Amino acid sequence: MAIDVNNSRFLLGARARGVSFRRTLTLGRLGLFVPPPMLRGMFEDHGVQQAGPPDFFDAKKHEFCEGFFRQLGAEEISSLDFSDYEGATHIHVMNVPVPAAWHERFDAVVDGGTMEHVFNFPTAIINAMQMVSMDGRLLLDLPANNCTGHGFYQFSPELFFRLLQPEHGFAVERVCMAEDYPFSRFYEVRDPVEVRARVTLVNRAPVHVFVQARKVGMVQPFTSFPAQADYTQYWATKTNPTEGPRPAGAAGWKGRLRALAQRFAPRAYWRFSVGRNADRNHRLGRLSNPDFYRPTH
Repeated sequence: MAIDVNNSRFLLGARARGVSFRRTLTLGRLGLFVPPPMLRGMFEDHGVQQAGPPDFFDAKKHEFCEGFFRQLGAEEISSLDFSDYEGATHIHVMNVPVPAAWHERFDAVVDGGTMEHVFNFPTAIINAMQMVSMDGRLLLDLPANNCTGHGFYQFSPELFFRLLQPEHGFAVERVCMAEDYPFSRFYEVRDPVEVRARVTLVNRAPVHVFVQARKVGMVQPFTSFPAQADYTQYWATKTNPTEGPRPAGAAGWKGRLRALAQRFAPRAYWRFSVGRNADRNHRLGRLSNPDFYRPTH
């Protein structure tokens, strides 16, 4: 749980877009994995004015993130963890609801890699949402792909598109993906509702999803539950995606050849069919696919 190079770039981008960090809560007491002299240049690159003590950037290393958030304009910095082993200011297990006194308390609630380690994710995300003040931001950096074994979960961007909706009190402002290497390119993720397809990712590198969402209403989250966009479309139109119209030529020679292959060489046929589908999914699921992903800063 830490602020690394890519997370600091994401947070600096949020600050450059006007996000307030005046009252900040971090989920876990986050470490700081970026050398302060490097951060100085990153502040300049993003056009963000440094708000904290200037000697912050003169140190070779800072163990925790509080100094970084002071530079983003934080006047109050709190941290929430299940244990006091790293000196968090609030001790609470995110598997259970937080006290009502903490609701609407913070301008920015920042998760730099905690949610994937919490078994009861629905309660944990509700806790985070409830602790954000009106017009405040929820800012997430979580594993999305090729991170199996790092925590309990990896997260699909669509989860946050469907979850952080006005009926649950939030509006998504940005969802980005980036490979988990320093200074990787960020890609803005398109909403599956807009694309009218599942926005998939097939790649070889670890990838994180970055989410920025604004609180737009004081509502009780999850009086109804999110559902994937394609399923809501099927339910609304009463269509079954597996029972579409037969492809052209299915009754001709291609159809007869397919039937013969399924009858006399079923293993070879299914190996070919599955391999062809896998190749198509790999092609569509690249970060370079502009239908799903758009390069951004």
